[in-house]
Amino acid sequence: MSTETPLRPRERNRPRSSKPAAAELLRPEALRRILEAAALALLLTAGVLGFGPSFGADPRYLVAGLGGVVLGLGLAAAAAARRWGMWATAGAAGGTYLVLGSALAAPVEAAGGVLPTLGSLRVLVLGLVFAWKDLLTVAPPVGTAGGMLVVPFLLSLLAGLTAGLLSWRARGAYWPALPVLALFAAS
Repeated sequence: MSTETPLRPRERNRPRSSKPAAAELLRPEALRRILEAAALALLLTAGVLGFGPSFGADPRYLVAGLGGVVLGLGLAAAAAARRWGMWATAGAAGGTYLVLGSALAAPVEAAGGVLPTLGSLRVLVLGLVFAWKDLLTVAPPVGTAGGMLVVPFLLSLLAGLTAGLLSWRARGAYWPALPVLALFAAS
């Protein structure tokens, strides 16, 4: 008599239920991540509102800032779920900044206000250094041309990414507050 285990049917031959997708969202771990992301988005949105006096009545800084928050939290969720390393996460953040930053932070220079052009990429790259100086030296309201929107977009992108990563990877409950406070202080 042999001690072999009986053969089981392959997993792909089993009928799939349509309920696991909805059930995945209601698991305690997934629900906790959704609530943490919502709380972080709310706190980071309040930080983005701090740029209001600098940009005056122009709401485009809100589009850039809130877009950065959503993209940063999305990147953090993808990095935590797929267990990306530091270099993969940094590369994804840099790619997101250059590809989607044209639409959010340099809409005047982008083709149709959305598609990246050499001019919009130039504004994004040079804005890493010079937009900060311009924002501090120009009298409010600063306007949106010349890469001024790079500051709220980049700060909110980095704050959302860092807060999300700290929330979903670090053990301490208070670590995600540091990037939120940094965004409040910078705005």
